Amino acid sequence: LVFIQTSVELNDGVIGVFNYNGEAYIKQLVIDKEQAYLHSLNPAYKDMPITPETDFRIIGEVVDIYREG
Repeated sequence: LVFIQTSVELNDGVIGVFNYNGEAYIKQLVIDKEQAYLHSLNPAYKDMPITPETDFRIIGEVVDIYREG
């Protein structure tokens, strides 16, 4: 279970929930001088670039996680 604080603006390095081309993802937002992208903390997944052509929306910032057990 993931708890989020809804927001339309997030800073570099924040873990958030994003709508990327119609799919929801929980990723780290990375913003540098040349580009922005979604970064997975799992190395099995590639970074997802955010371009002007990307259908991209910020849903909110992950503020807590509940794990049973």
